[in-house]
Amino acid sequence: DESEVRAQVVKLAVARAKESPNHSNSPLIVSIGDTSKDVEAALAYPIPVIGVATGIYSIDTLRQSGASLAISSFEKEGVSVFNWLQRQLVPDNGEPPRPYGRGF
Repeated sequence: DESEVRAQVVKLAVARAKESPNHSNSPLIVSIGDTSKDVEAALAYPIPVIGVATGIYSIDTLRQSGASLAISSFEKEGVSVFNWLQRQLVPDNGEPPRPYGRGF
């Protein structure tokens, strides 16, 4: 960890992603975490966050924490995640995609 405060880790990761030469080709930045604190850290920045219920936190708990999407695992729900990401990049209303996804 480069920072003990999770929100600072998210902020640093977003800054590095924006500096990436590939950022203009893929403008959506998403955080992935498995705890309520991970979700809260991403929302403090704010960016969309996928909560993955792989530990002691349930899907419901991650949703209640504010996860944009909550799943049990990527293995089981990879298609759902892919479809969600597509909707973030290509809004239904014909507007251009927002850099942090719809609603952020």
